[in-house]
Amino acid sequence: MEKGLTVPDFAGYRKKSYPFAWIWTTLSCPAAVRWQQLFSSCLNLIDLCSQVDREGLELEQLLDSTTFDPAASMERFKKLQETHKALATERFQFLLHVRSLLGLDRFQLLKAQVWKYRMKQKHGRRHPGEATRRAK
Repeated sequence: MEKGLTVPDFAGYRKKSYPFAWIWTTLSCPAAVRWQQLFSSCLNLIDLCSQVDREGLELEQLLDSTTFDPAASMERFKKLQETHKALATERFQFLLHVRSLLGLDRFQLLKAQVWKYRMKQKHGRRHPGEATRRAK
């Protein structure tokens, strides 16, 4: 294992606190190290998200200013669109890394768990699509 990287011990984890921790228990040590490195690259995603927010606020300030400049507003809008595109690309690259790391079976399990988790967050404990999703 590489220096400074540790695989978390989820042996006694609570499902409520770590709903996707089972993924860690199914990975080999080299894969777990790559997984941890992948999460450390999430800092780039966080930076891009904050950059999108910052660009949006700057555009809003330009639109709300008393001296309106359409050319400057269009330039700021183009910059915002480029940042959105970079964020979407980074998110998809993250998804591709996760898919290559987990393999097909575990990736499909993860997708099902994420879907279930989102439905619980959206609709509470019971949600309308649960029965139809299980049937598939």
